[in-house]
Amino acid sequence: MRRKFDTLVLRKLGLPTDPEPDMADWDDFLDKYDAMHGEITVALVGKYTGIKDAYLSVNEALAHAGIANGVKVKVLPVEAEDLEVGDPCSILSCTDAVLVPGGFGQRGVEGKIAAAKYARENNVPYFGLCLGMQVAVIEFARDVLGT
Repeated sequence: MRRKFDTLVLRKLGLPTDPEPDMADWDDFLDKYDAMHGEITVALVGKYTGIKDAYLSVNEALAHAGIANGVKVKVLPVEAEDLEVGDPCSILSCTDAVLVPGGFGQRGVEGKIAAAKYARENNVPYFGLCLGMQVAVIEFARDVLGT
């Protein structure tokens, strides 16, 4: 249901309100949102998962991808350093996919590599953004190619 908030704002700004905006794409999005069924869990392995907005754009992208595909995406924040000292399987086994976002610096890199290894060895979908892709290549080179 359209509330015509946009028309109210345009009037307040003294801007023209015609023609009516084409809301078909938005209505389609809302229909997909309402029709979601099922849920997947994606582990987001990073250094700043305790900071609410650190990976906001990644979280929003995952939510929108879920809507487009008819499923709710639950994001499980995983501190990369926790994977360096613990068993990655105990932390990641409850997830359907692993995402390692971009980053910088050495801290947490070995944990991100451990996440990539877990995903590869357990046939879990893996998505590496920037540094996340680089650590997947490092893991493959170390473990598969032996370099």
